[in-house]
Amino acid sequence: MYAPIADDSRCNGCGICIDTCPGSHVDLQKLNMSSFGRHPADQILGNFVACYKGSCTDKEVLQKAASGGLITAVLAFALEKRLIDGAVVTRMSKRHPLRPETVIARTSEEILSASTSKYCPVAPNTVIRRLRSEKGKFAVVGLPCHIHGLRYLEALDPRLKSKICLHLGLFCNHGVSFRGTECLLHRMRLRDQDVSELSYRGNGWPGKMSVQLRNGTKRKLSYQWYWNTFFSTYFFTPVRCTFCFDGLNQLADLSFGDAWQLEPRGKDSFWRSLIISRTDIGAQLLDKAESEGRVSLAEISVREVVYSQSGQLQVKKKNLRARRRVFERLRRMRDGSSHNLVRSLGLARPSTISPYVSIFLSRNMFTGKILRYAPIQMINAYNKCYHLVDSFL
Repeated sequence: MYAPIADDSRCNGCGICIDTCPGSHVDLQKLNMSSFGRHPADQILGNFVACYKGSCTDKEVLQKAASGGLITAVLAFALEKRLIDGAVVTRMSKRHPLRPETVIARTSEEILSASTSKYCPVAPNTVIRRLRSEKGKFAVVGLPCHIHGLRYLEALDPRLKSKICLHLGLFCNHGVSFRGTECLLHRMRLRDQDVSELSYRGNGWPGKMSVQLRNGTKRKLSYQWYWNTFFSTYFFTPVRCTFCFDGLNQLADLSFGDAWQLEPRGKDSFWRSLIISRTDIGAQLLDKAESEGRVSLAEISVREVVYSQSGQLQVKKKNLRARRRVFERLRRMRDGSSHNLVRSLGLARPSTISPYVSIFLSRNMFTGKILRYAPIQMINAYNKCYHLVDSFL
């Protein structure tokens, strides 16, 4: 995964890198006030105006989308109406197909090229700094940690804040390191140099990982298979992800995610996204896009949102205090986050520890190789034990 580079010869001691780093601290109360001017009434969802499930109406966008294609549709609509002059988005690099690249998209085609999820580390800071000198207004798409850092930076840099008029946030359960992708490719008996193009999701919901090879052939893996087998139990997950409390991207203007459990699953069906509008800017943009037939929306209740995202809310809200206590007692990590945590189920809950077992196994040189070579039945047996422990009270 990406790591900061310390260069004493270029450091002027300003401390901005530490002050804006969501990996060292997140003061959610302070950021809510600077971003929205108020504290949230709902500690689970954060500040919000309304909640929806919906999809875009463009079949081409839906074909490539991870779920409802709404981020792509909303950005393209905002660009067409000149509400923005560009959007900071992430796509997979053509030159290095296993690595993401963050770019400023200025056309609908460039926005479409950045659709679908990326299950690997992303470093948007490489582009954010350019916005200061760019003309016009811009949207930014990011994970919760990206938006946290960006909101901090905007509070320190009024010039940058004046350039960014829209924050689109992705829901996130946890990240995956580059080793995760390398493991999947190895299980497919592919080498890095064999790959010319990689897409983690798309082609219907919940989609498939698609690998285009340089010899012209294409290989695919079911999203449900590779996620459930390797990623759902925290293999290849950065430790810092286990201290994240914001799976719903509470500081975005609009937050988007899969509408898990809200509709019956149909074969080869396109799914609808779940959307939380949090500001008047976000709500007005959704209304305009819907009135012109670019998106289709149905308002839903807070209870439906919580039900849809119950898995990650259990991990990120209810169990977080217990994990922090474990690390503080071991003096392994001091998390500077300031936020309200709902009731923890306590240190006795086995799922407090279980993610770290998977993280250690995938980080260790020996056991990490086992994940590449072990029979799937063995990995599935481990996963079954993991989920049994996770459900044990």
